[in-house]
Amino acid sequence: MTYDDQQQQQQDERTFLAETYGDSPEELELQALDEARAFFGQAVRLAIVPNYAVARPSSPPSVERAAMLGKTYRALVRVRVA
Repeated sequence: MTYDDQQQQQQDERTFLAETYGDSPEELELQALDEARAFFGQAVRLAIVPNYAVARPSSPPSVERAAMLGKTYRALVRVRVA
């Protein structure tokens, strides 16, 4: 598969980007899967795209949201339809 083929395949995938808050990788990923499932429905198979970064919230809205939820970390986790 060429680079161009890989780029086209990535463009053809259906994905969901979830803003998640949690205290562990499992919690962040499960929250992302739950949000994607609510959007795509029960009839699809979902998979986490493993190239996400985890950070401590630093912007005021993120800090407030994390504090409200009682969570330590924030991540934008991409979920794809498998």
